[in-house]
Amino acid sequence: MQQGAFSAPNQSGSATPENNKWILALILTLIFPGAGHLVMGNTQKGIIMLSGYIVSLALTLVCVGWIGVLGFWIWALVDFLQNYKSSGQQ
Repeated sequence: MQQGAFSAPNQSGSATPENNKWILALILTLIFPGAGHLVMGNTQKGIIMLSGYIVSLALTLVCVGWIGVLGFWIWALVDFLQNYKSSGQQ
């Protein structure tokens, strides 16, 4: 696993700080693509996603940023879910 990648959550199913961190990261990813990656320690990818999303949001003022907003949101969500699944959480 690469440096800064997501760590595996607790398998017990109990409410632990690590499980709460995954929930917080998912909520942040849904609201601000890339923010969940920052919470989970994947800083470089999180900054790229969040920066691209913010630039795309600014471009929506001139009606050209909607594709970027949707693209960065989907990329962040899919990547987060892939990392979550590969960490052993079902």
